[in-house]
Amino acid sequence: MIGVGAAVLLRQQGKADVGKVQAGQEQLLAYQTDLDTQAATARARAMRDYHTRKDELSKAAGAEAGEALQALEAEHQARLASIDRLFETLRVGYAAGEIDDITRGFQRILNDKGIDAALAFLEGKQALQLQRAEAHLAKREEEEQQARTALRSFLVAAQAATVDGRNDKAAELYEKVLKLDPDWSEALVAAVWFYNGRSEFEGEHGSLTQAFKAAEMALSYGERLGKVEGGNRALWSARLFMADLLVKRRGAGDVDAALAYYRQGLEVADEGFKKAPQSIEAIRDVGISLDRLADYLMTRSAPGDPALIYGYYQRALTLTEEWLKLQPGSMEATRNLSVSLNRLGDFLSARGGAGDAEAAMGDYQRALALKESLLAADPKSTFAIRDLALSVNKVGDALLSGGNADGALTHYQRGLELNEEVLKETPKSAQAARDVSANLDQLGHFLITRNGEGDLAKASGYQRLSLEISERLLKENPQSGEAERDVAISLNRLGDILAKGGPPEAVEAKKYYERSLGISESLVARDPQSAVARRDVTIGLNRLGDLLAKSPADSDRQAARKNFEQSVEITDELLKANPGSVAAAKDAFLSHLKLASLLQSQGNKEVSEQEYAACFGILEDLVKSGKPLDAGMKNAYEWLKKRSK
Repeated sequence: MIGVGAAVLLRQQGKADVGKVQAGQEQLLAYQTDLDTQAATARARAMRDYHTRKDELSKAAGAEAGEALQALEAEHQARLASIDRLFETLRVGYAAGEIDDITRGFQRILNDKGIDAALAFLEGKQALQLQRAEAHLAKREEEEQQARTALRSFLVAAQAATVDGRNDKAAELYEKVLKLDPDWSEALVAAVWFYNGRSEFEGEHGSLTQAFKAAEMALSYGERLGKVEGGNRALWSARLFMADLLVKRRGAGDVDAALAYYRQGLEVADEGFKKAPQSIEAIRDVGISLDRLADYLMTRSAPGDPALIYGYYQRALTLTEEWLKLQPGSMEATRNLSVSLNRLGDFLSARGGAGDAEAAMGDYQRALALKESLLAADPKSTFAIRDLALSVNKVGDALLSGGNADGALTHYQRGLELNEEVLKETPKSAQAARDVSANLDQLGHFLITRNGEGDLAKASGYQRLSLEISERLLKENPQSGEAERDVAISLNRLGDILAKGGPPEAVEAKKYYERSLGISESLVARDPQSAVARRDVTIGLNRLGDLLAKSPADSDRQAARKNFEQSVEITDELLKANPGSVAAAKDAFLSHLKLASLLQSQGNKEVSEQEYAACFGILEDLVKSGKPLDAGMKNAYEWLKKRSK
């Protein structure tokens, strides 16, 4: 049988000689065979460049070096993916008979001299290729394939530029191709993945503004692709990337827009799954969509959400179990299953219904067993060790909720040991240091809550170590808002311990609270629209206010009142901006309640009653809208309801 590519070659030559067709077919097969070797060569070059740069960065010190290594790893993985897409485009081109002499010349130079030389060759041929494409596109029905043969060199060049890190050049080439042939699905898919990659990288290691620009381009091409051929993975990924960015930014209207994109993404993924229910890729995509949608709904707490969340998490879990059946022993499927179990456990723990605590513990323990098996299969993997630490700590939380304090402490201590092991193996990793700091905070909080003999002293030791790590990370990376926030959190927690002591400790606690509040206020000054940063300010104001309210000095109590009033103002604004949020309502309620209690203690009955009324109004709105109240809020609601009569 004559191959498609050879038959096209024959038509292009205008000959019907079977011998020449077979010779052409053999030549095409030779080119296709060479692609595997050439792809391996390109990947080897990428690996060499990666290790050279990694060795250079590894000699540097500090958290900045750790962040740079993480960015380098992300760039390297993106480069390898771009290499795969580049050679897949060449393979598709050969199979379709859409590789001309210029693209073959690029392929030869790429293999012999590298990407720079190959791109320079293509740039010199662009004018000619554009003329060819335009001429063929003028007769689209008869010569569409010839046009795409000419345009494929641009597509290949765009992917090669991406491999070389020349992203502006790649964007320019994609624009040229899709301006001439806007409905070419293969080019649209390539453009979507290119811009998705840029969006992901910028979102994690660059500018959120640039991440949005790239996501918008990906979505634009993805929606165009959807009109050409219906639902597809590229469109699915573009919608999820945009939704994730909207959740991260949380500007006006972002929350509702994110929900719409998550739902649309699930629709596209489900469409692919229905077409290929045994496809691992389709199963994975639906599972990711379900988890993202449920994760989002967990932050919203609207009426009816709990049932939706449970359904989404449960279906994601079922699909992942099916994936593991189709690929027994798959480490990726095993890890994804453990993640699904932890997500479901987190939901059940938060819901707190009859039997939920036991079910959550079962999910956590099953996830822990899977993480243990992954570490056993790769005992030197710091990634597997960190994953295991996460599960160990989740089981500790569940044990603590169930009243097993000793079991919880054992798990928290093991979690710390595992995270310290990761830090020992990767001493320049800021993430590893943050994990250790978080575990120290967890142990400190546990001991404060238990409040046994000697617990406060031990908790203070843990919190001071946590603060020391956070301070070091901030010193090494002074521009990091995340590092600043970590220091603020550690200062508050150490202040909480000292606030339980006598007057000398209270003086020290005040200094920690004031410094923490100062950091939070500076973060708001840099990003006034950040709801997280503004909420952190209210936490600092309330902590400092609580401490000052206990002071016998009138000046301190007046300062406490100012703190609570400022907290009320901010939490009211945050609730107004997000009226459906139970978390925002709870924050506003607590701020009003603190102010009401202080005013009552000062004999200011009229204003205190106004604040109590505000507390009741917030909770009443939640009840009327069917929003769930936790046990403390329920008790407060009933008390305020009786009080108002």
